[in-house]
Amino acid sequence: MELFDILDIVQPIVDAVNSVPSSILNQLQSILVGTFNFILTGVFNAVSPVLEDQTQVLLTYPIPVDTLLGLWTLIVEIIALGCLVAFPALGIYIMLSSSSPYKRERAKTIFQDILIMSVLISISYFIYLLLVDLSSAITTAVWVLSGPEKILYRTDNPFEIYFLGVFYMIGLLLFNMTLSFRVIIVMAGVAFFPIGLALLYFPLFKSWGLAIINALLLMIFLSVVDVILILVATTIFKTIGGVLGNIMAISAYYLITIINIMILFSVFSSVAVGIDKVIVVPIKETILKPVKEVEKVIEKVS
Repeated sequence: MELFDILDIVQPIVDAVNSVPSSILNQLQSILVGTFNFILTGVFNAVSPVLEDQTQVLLTYPIPVDTLLGLWTLIVEIIALGCLVAFPALGIYIMLSSSSPYKRERAKTIFQDILIMSVLISISYFIYLLLVDLSSAITTAVWVLSGPEKILYRTDNPFEIYFLGVFYMIGLLLFNMTLSFRVIIVMAGVAFFPIGLALLYFPLFKSWGLAIINALLLMIFLSVVDVILILVATTIFKTIGGVLGNIMAISAYYLITIINIMILFSVFSSVAVGIDKVIVVPIKETILKPVKEVEKVIEKVS
């Protein structure tokens, strides 16, 4: 047998042996990619419905404000006790100011304000509950009439799941976090609602009472604004179609999340400013007033 014949026989064997490592690597790579795609698709299909269900619950279900009913009762009783003390004091004031028509009219106006305030505070829980239920009903109606499939994202394409799927799940998670903060604020708001109503009838604290009421109304009806924005944005962007339309539709969740964060920040800021003006500033002035007087005396002596 000639040398060339031997080489013709051996060469395929050598080529086959040399191709074994690359073949194994290619098969291993294919297995790893397939496994990763399977896991990522499974995670997406398992996690997305959970986040979407949480979104629906946080948006549409009535918030259990009765959880803090006991705290509301305590606050209302404290305010009612103040009203009971105010009524005899007003009676004495009217008797002492019988010679002044202006003072009598002023006392009558104060009496009417306290009476109206007492009635509103006594039914404030039911007013607050009605507002929360109204917000929930409107949000649910928009959600059902729009059809959840219009504002939810689904795909079986692994390439889209790598990018859009993960992007979508993170967006839903952040959005649900802001909705959770809203639920906490609205639940606690049932205790602050009668305080806001009471402060409306005190000229010195009227602006703070308005800030409390406006902040609570904004938090209550924030879900209505959110679901309308989501519906409008996703409907518009999905009409574009394709990957670009899906990217823009999913980005709407991030945009609305940023809007929610800005609203939450503004609410906390307004409360902080109110506390600073009504509580912190008077305390500082009371503490620093003697110090300033001492400084003035020292300046005069020197």
